[in-house]
Amino acid sequence: MQIGGLSRGGGAPFSPSKLYAAGQAGLWGDPSDLTSGWQLSTGATALTMPGAGTADCPVGYSTDKSGRGIHLLQASAAARPVLSARVNLLAAKSEQFDTWPSNAVTVTPNSTAAPDGAVSADTLTGTAGGASLYLTSGMPIAGGVPCTASVHVLKTSGATTFPMLAFHGVGGTDVDGDVILNTNTGVLAVRAGVPGAINLAVTSEGFFWRVAWSIVTGAANTGLKLFVYPAGSSNGTDYDGAKTGAIVAWGAQIEIGSTATRYQKVTDASNYDTAGFPLFYRGDGVDDGLAASFAAGTLTSNMTLLMAIKRTSAAGLVALFRAAGSANYVGSMTSGGAGAASALSGTPTYRVDGVDVPGGAGTTEGQLHTALTVGPWHILEIRGIDMSAWVSAGLGYFSGGYPGAANYGGHILRDALSEADCARARRYLARKVGVSVA
Repeated sequence: MQIGGLSRGGGAPFSPSKLYAAGQAGLWGDPSDLTSGWQLSTGATALTMPGAGTADCPVGYSTDKSGRGIHLLQASAAARPVLSARVNLLAAKSEQFDTWPSNAVTVTPNSTAAPDGAVSADTLTGTAGGASLYLTSGMPIAGGVPCTASVHVLKTSGATTFPMLAFHGVGGTDVDGDVILNTNTGVLAVRAGVPGAINLAVTSEGFFWRVAWSIVTGAANTGLKLFVYPAGSSNGTDYDGAKTGAIVAWGAQIEIGSTATRYQKVTDASNYDTAGFPLFYRGDGVDDGLAASFAAGTLTSNMTLLMAIKRTSAAGLVALFRAAGSANYVGSMTSGGAGAASALSGTPTYRVDGVDVPGGAGTTEGQLHTALTVGPWHILEIRGIDMSAWVSAGLGYFSGGYPGAANYGGHILRDALSEADCARARRYLARKVGVSVA
């Protein structure tokens, strides 16, 4: 039995290369393979591993690993997506609170062993008139997007401490989410009079609580700020008052989505932990994308596309994969949209994470928008695409196409894919980005 990318019973792991062994039409792209892409559209300048001290590198050439030669290119340097593994959107130093901007909070760095065993947790001591330590997300986040903040705080016994943990938008007015943690019990409460905090969660990680809470960004949002500081009382109403308590904190994170995922250490914009995090193509949501040109008839009237995708905006995502410069596209999604999710001959059907999207061959933009939620990784599956007359195709934005705020974690396109092979390909992609599928 095949489970994800592994084979139960000791057989060889599944590889999408098996789907093209008999010369079937299609293409296969894999961002996790640094040898299957280049920074320039000419096939020059090797890709570099993200998070290793240099900025996430551009992707101008994504090799077709199927062997069919349908390579995705981007000639314009300004429109190339980047190869990334970034989950934690904090601007810098997620474990070094002594480097955060502060107002009358004294930080004693590296005072306590952290959940990972390193002595890297910091003691935060409030002083009279203090306000907070704070750090902003490293990139703008669109309005109406669910985002989650999390931080680790040392458990206590005996004298209870009450850290205040505030999370709100920069430029937004409706996204405040302040919470207070009882470090003895792990109980969370929302500060009185503060709207917007949702999905509060506390998990135990050794001697620490990991506190997480979510908000939906305001329409005017240009970023998010995470505040961490000792509160002077259990209700945290003394926001501008004396804070004389102390807490031990470590491992802060801001991420897109409504739940906290695995913590990722960030040192600065170019240095962050990538071990165990999926690599993906990240566009700017404005003009980034990759496209391929080929002769008519290269693809067929019965293509199936599977794609690992993570939406980063609540806005419409038009044309996940389409013929450039024409009205043909598939995977169009808009909130409440009544129009068809595809505009081409044939009647494609849709699945998200192995579950049929309502509407069948008549799936609407609104139905697909609802199924492919913002924040988590999903495996989008589109069956029965007529691409027999197409002479180009791409993902993201490209000439004649539309912008889409999303990350792409791999794609498999093949002619006449059986249900069994669909399941194998779906689980393969899901394993790449760490999601569960039906």
